[in-house]
Amino acid sequence: RAIGPRIALVTGRPDSTCGRMADLVLNTHVREEACPHNLAPTTSATAMLALSDALALAVMRRRNFTREDYARFHPSGALGKRLLLRVADVMRTGPDLALAAPEEPILEVMRKITNAGAGGACVVDAQGGLLGFISDGDLRRAFLRMERPLEASAAELMTRNPTTVDAEMLAADALEMFQSHPRKIGDMPVLDGGRVVGLLLLKDLLRSGIV
Repeated sequence: RAIGPRIALVTGRPDSTCGRMADLVLNTHVREEACPHNLAPTTSATAMLALSDALALAVMRRRNFTREDYARFHPSGALGKRLLLRVADVMRTGPDLALAAPEEPILEVMRKITNAGAGGACVVDAQGGLLGFISDGDLRRAFLRMERPLEASAAELMTRNPTTVDAEMLAADALEMFQSHPRKIGDMPVLDGGRVVGLLLLKDLLRSGIV
């Protein structure tokens, strides 16, 4: 009370010292506990929980407390991550990102994918613009249909116009893109201003805590 705020108290003893000091008392007094010996806090605990929940919900409505507000106060929780975590926070970059030139031999592309530990390689032009994407599936299909797949270039095997995501997109929205895609895909190139800046893997999204 010395610093000025008003005090609201939830208690089963409104005549207690704290009760007398409070500006508002929410009384949870019960006649007796459900415990057969009237000892274990059963009925009183349920009353306290119910009234506290009702109080919290009433304050939320009065203050127009939104999902976004909740996320700011709980950024590490599942809801916080769904509303705050962006693709840029989850995507693979640097040595974990395989980039290839269109004329690059496919064997070299395979080495880059292996070294990056990713599921594919982004084929880019000299300015970093996306030309296509080579996935593990593209490589397997090439080995089945071509007589000399190791002599092919990245441009010959890449999928043109692959599905991409923006670096600033919410990770939760990107997850929905994976789940709703007509084909089962596990990787999507990440773009920023038309340039490749990363690779988003479905398995990394699932590990991020947004679900």
